[in-house]
Parts: sequence; structure tokens; C-alpha cells
Amino acid sequence: EWMPSTVQLEQRGLSLSLAPGHESFTQFLTRTYKSEYSAVGRALCAWAVHQIFGTAGASNLDSEAGRERAQVALARIYHWALLAEEVDVLEWVVLNKELTEKRWALIQALDAAGMSRQLLSFLDLWVTCLKTMVENYMAADLRDEVGRTLTQRGRIYLECGHLTKSETDLSAAVRIYEVLV
Repeated sequence: EWMPSTVQLEQRGLSLSLAPGHESFTQFLTRTYKSEYSAVGRALCAWAVHQIFGTAGASNLDSEAGRERAQVALARIYHWALLAEEVDVLEWVVLNKELTEKRWALIQALDAAGMSRQLLSFLDLWVTCLKTMVENYMAADLRDEVGRTLTQRGRIYLECGHLTKSETDLSAAVRIYEVLV
């Protein structure tokens, strides 16, 4: 009962988690405890990477439960790498070859299973990681990956009937490719 609005229960896929009760509370915590917040993000990211490469992370992408476990594990890694707000952590997560293989396998499995909502949620987080690297950390070499991901997300939006979002993503991808070519 202590300060009930400070935390809230969140449903993420099959799991429940605690989250700050309000965005302003999250911002207050991140500003006040920046170095601690960053250290926790780094530690959580390392734990999630260990989990995905360990036996707990070995999941069968042919089953819905396996896809769910893989999605949650990768989403945690990307989310916590963003929370760490450290270029070396995010860069390692974005460029790691083993994580890239797992990410593409998951994207293909979610797409093949017709799990558009889960795929869009995952691609939203991935686009955020890529854009953070390109815009904040001068990783211009990742622009083609941003374009590829926006193209894929735009296609999924189109299939789901979200025409405005699809047009926005596909137009942004075209602008990126025009600069690259």
C-alpha cells in the first residue's frame, strides 16, 4: 500500500512485470540516478544475453511458446541496452553476430506464423535501437539496416491495413535509400 502509484503491474506477453507507475516518475529516477540506472541497464542486458545464449534461451521457434520466449528475451536485451544509455553497450547488442542471427530467425518465424502484432512490437523496438545508434552515436553505417527494417515494418503495417503508418515507414525507407545510393 506504500505509494501505490509508484509502480504498476504490466503484462508483457506471457509474463507480468513491475514498471514505474507514471512516465514522469521514470524520468525523475533516470535523471536523479543516472549512473546507477545505467549500471542496472548494463547488468540486466548482460544477464539477458547470458540467458539467450544459455540453455534457458534455447527456444524452438516452431512453437508459439518458443517464439514468445525468444521475443521476450531479445526485447529485454534491446530495451535494457537502450536504458543503459551507453554507446558501447548498445553498439555491442546491435552489431553482435549471434544476436543478429537470432533476431532474423525470430523475425522470420513471427512473420511466417502470421504474428503481426508481436512482430510490429519487436520491430518498433529494433527501429528505436537502430535510430538511436544512427542519430545519437553517429553510426551512419547502420542506415541501410534502418531502411531495411522500416521497409519490413511498412510491409507488415500495409498487410494489417494501417495505411498511414505503412506510408510513413516506406517513405522514410525510400529517403534513406536515396541518400545511400
